[in-house]
Amino acid sequence: MDEDGYATHRSSSEPIRFTTLALTSGEMWDQLLRPSHTRQVTGVEYHGLTIANLDDKLTMSEAWPNIMEQLEDRHLIIFGADYVRQAVQSVYQTNVLNNAFCLHNKAKEFYGQFYDLSLEKIFAYQGIDRKREQLRDSRDRILMLAQVVNNFAAGMPKQSQEDEASDGLGDLEGHVF
Repeated sequence: MDEDGYATHRSSSEPIRFTTLALTSGEMWDQLLRPSHTRQVTGVEYHGLTIANLDDKLTMSEAWPNIMEQLEDRHLIIFGADYVRQAVQSVYQTNVLNNAFCLHNKAKEFYGQFYDLSLEKIFAYQGIDRKREQLRDSRDRILMLAQVVNNFAAGMPKQSQEDEASDGLGDLEGHVF
């Protein structure tokens, strides 16, 4: 599951997009959401979504039955699960995300970088050649996150910052990308 941008209200944020991908089937589901509590969207320069793009969309409460249908009876892997959980609970009280596996925390642990490990850096470590501006849409980004999950599941060897400087082509043979 991935979220794309937030609307900010006071000190809390609420999601403006939910995107899910079933890793087994490759089925993708995407839902834009109209903010419930605010008329300001953060990160417009990154994801390109504005309030005008969301005015005719469902709110989180209205879309929740559709969202639950996508999440129900599934093991959830979320990049930034703690933040997503907090953002969802700011507008809709649910426990459905409480047991979600946090991919970002797994990557921090795997690479031993607990404070400054961006999505772009994870992609670079895994040989996924994408720049931030190429990942503006969560539908594209979730495909790259699925590749990260598959790489971890396949037992990808750890790459350090020093390895990044080498060409690393021999290291990539035998991996699922």
